[in-house]
Amino acid sequence: MDLPKNNLLFILGYLGFLSLIYQSRYVGIDSKIEYGDITGKFIQSLSIFISAPYLTLFYPKIYSINAPKNSKKIIIYTFLLVIMAIALNVRGFIFGGVFNLILIMILYMALGNLKFNFGMKHFIILIALIPVFSLATDLVFSMAVAREFRKDNSPVEMVVETLDILSDRDRLNHLKKLSLDTVFSDYSEDYTGNVMIDRLLSVKFSDLTITEVIKMPSDNVREVVEFSRNKIFSTLPTPILRIIGSNIDKNENTYSMGDFLRYGSGGFLSQSFLTGSNVAHALILFGNLFFLILIPYFVIVMVVIHSFEINIRGTFFISPLILMNLNFLLNFFNSDSLVDGMQFITRGLFQYGLIYFIIFLFYKKMSINNS
Repeated sequence: MDLPKNNLLFILGYLGFLSLIYQSRYVGIDSKIEYGDITGKFIQSLSIFISAPYLTLFYPKIYSINAPKNSKKIIIYTFLLVIMAIALNVRGFIFGGVFNLILIMILYMALGNLKFNFGMKHFIILIALIPVFSLATDLVFSMAVAREFRKDNSPVEMVVETLDILSDRDRLNHLKKLSLDTVFSDYSEDYTGNVMIDRLLSVKFSDLTITEVIKMPSDNVREVVEFSRNKIFSTLPTPILRIIGSNIDKNENTYSMGDFLRYGSGGFLSQSFLTGSNVAHALILFGNLFFLILIPYFVIVMVVIHSFEINIRGTFFISPLILMNLNFLLNFFNSDSLVDGMQFITRGLFQYGLIYFIIFLFYKKMSINNS
């Protein structure tokens, strides 16, 4: 069984990091990576590897690999990732890798392949991390406040604006006393009172979007159905659309399902990229029998994910491609719409798998040649 070496995992991580740098040129302007921009889409797809370096902390413990410690490299990488997350105003990148590592540990502890004995050393580390968690919470909150400037500011300006908010304790404490929805809009993601914890909760999106569906006029339901159909076709490559004679303009379907559900319930249609919910989407498409659609839908997704796992003498070997994206897969079950699942199992996962496979073979060949 070939596991990726530490150097390869860091290479993958920095490829993902370079992808973020490429995407940063679309911050602060109305443009974005266009449909049909094959090069741009390929570079954008590399961002799935940003969690790869954190596997270097995990593999030696699970598979008894003698590997050098990479603590300093991880700290440097995490610092750069935080700066880029602030520049792009994407809060998930700040703790995505760390949270992904926690999910991996929980997964393998449940499988019985990892044992963890909590001792005094770990207790001291946990106490020492409390101020770090507090600072991270303030940073995530500052990013949420700075979100309103994302359209007009450059990446550098976003970093300056966010750090200004973070350093102004009086302003920060004042905003903390206010609900985010009363400050910015009537769309509230404030669930626990802690923005960082709220960012990890996906159930709020179901609550919000189901509320939008309940108050949606019946005439607008037909618009959602039509939008869903166009959204499905938009996931197909442009050459295939031309072959089947479809004249759908992908650029007219760049709204998220959350955007469209908000519009259907009486709001304005804008590219806010509000997160929707596949539960709310199924509810509006299939009515009260929506669960009859969701059950086989999730079963199919789980079968596809399970195909990337093998069991050798009681030890589970899960593809690094899955381990790098556990956080995404966890949220996937409450994703923006049913279209996300269709795209994931028919195109996304295998496309990312092909990219990983090519990079893995190229690295292996280069390593053999160098040795």
